[in-house]
Amino acid sequence: EYLDLYLSSSGLFDRLVGGTVYNFLMGKWYPLAVCALVLMGHVFAIEVLTNSLILFSASLALVICQSVRPIIPVACTYLFQLSVENSPALPSYSDYCFSGWRLPLVLASFVCTAVALVYFAVKNKIFKGIHILKTPLLLPLLALSASFVLGGVLSPEWTPASLAFGALQAVTFLFFFLYFLFGMRREESAEMADHLAYTSALTVLVLIGELVARYLKSDAVIVNGEIIKGQILFGWGVWNSMGVALCMLIPACFIGVVRRRGIASFAYLGAAVLALLGAVMTLSRNALLFGLLFFAASVIFAAFVGAHKRFYRVLTAIGIVGVIGGAILLWDKIPELFASFFGDNGRYTLWSMGIDKFLSAPVFGTGFFAFEFPDDPNYFVGASFLPSFVHQTFIQLLSSMGLFGIASYIYYRASTAVCAFRRPTAIKTLLFITALVMPVMSLIDTFIFNFWPVIHYSITLAVMCLDELGENLKETDAHEGEKS
Repeated sequence: EYLDLYLSSSGLFDRLVGGTVYNFLMGKWYPLAVCALVLMGHVFAIEVLTNSLILFSASLALVICQSVRPIIPVACTYLFQLSVENSPALPSYSDYCFSGWRLPLVLASFVCTAVALVYFAVKNKIFKGIHILKTPLLLPLLALSASFVLGGVLSPEWTPASLAFGALQAVTFLFFFLYFLFGMRREESAEMADHLAYTSALTVLVLIGELVARYLKSDAVIVNGEIIKGQILFGWGVWNSMGVALCMLIPACFIGVVRRRGIASFAYLGAAVLALLGAVMTLSRNALLFGLLFFAASVIFAAFVGAHKRFYRVLTAIGIVGVIGGAILLWDKIPELFASFFGDNGRYTLWSMGIDKFLSAPVFGTGFFAFEFPDDPNYFVGASFLPSFVHQTFIQLLSSMGLFGIASYIYYRASTAVCAFRRPTAIKTLLFITALVMPVMSLIDTFIFNFWPVIHYSITLAVMCLDELGENLKETDAHEGEKS
């Protein structure tokens, strides 16, 4: 209230909210500026400076805007500004960002953003009308959050670190979804879907820029004409991290494909193609497989929805003919190709160990830090602060969270499908496909436990559930009106 009074009395409020700054933050140029800063911060290793610009501008947006629309590009791209040279994780393990004059600046930007997030929520009363049964996905999310927190609770292998990690998982899944869902409650779902598609297309350009920069800047990536997958590192992640980030953006870009006409529609198609090519460049088998599958699914979807259905029907037919032709030409080599592509890469051993952990504590599992990789140099260790994972979602849930964890996860997954297909629309279906990418790819990896992939996923679900939230709030308001 004091801040509102100051802004109003000083005349600053009118200049900010009613003028150029507000229009800039709510428009198309701010996401472009954020993405440009993210790419610059990563490529030139100036993320301490770009971090401050991004977070202070996001804080301003939260103060003067009534929607979370401006902070969507910030949330989706923020981590990607971390550079290889200054990363606190693989490969540099540097303290650059958190030492010297940089530490106060980083802390100030974090504190400012935290205060702005609270201010926005209180000022705009974004959680008014929240109801455990009427808020989309709230009940299954609470069950999933409880299973994260209780993971390993009855096991002698449980540690306080497991509780901390589970609590962070719960906050990640619950906070981002609810904050963005209620923060965009005044927005139209179609407009927010367009904004998500636009942000996703820009994010593709950021990631492709970082991927190309890694190939060009590092002599270790291409050695004697051979690409060394283990050197495709970005500071914020590795080759499979880049792979899932790009794959998640493919169907998101197709929202723009089916919602736009003419050149704009094909520009979004170009972004989706770039994302697929980038996924191939990561050499991640997971990204190649699911990138192709979700690209194909998106093209088939566009063959029935949108302004250019005939073009995508022809493209679908060409794709089918190409697959059949390739299968005929390579028929004799297909078993060999499948054997090399679908090699377990040590996963079967990890899965067996995960099942053993589950059998030792079937109700709540053994927690997140009870499992350790075998003493084998072939097992890749990334961020040291993360636990070791079995690289398969359901076995990981059984191992770490037991039957309670897997039951709550299945309940949550079923509930997202119900939200998607209750009063279905074309855009809701495409948003659901977009939200499927990360959990599907996690069937042979660890992405749902790595925090940052959950952000874009949660925003996608929030946009998908926006219409249902609006209808529930109208029913609640109408019921309260009848009572009064």
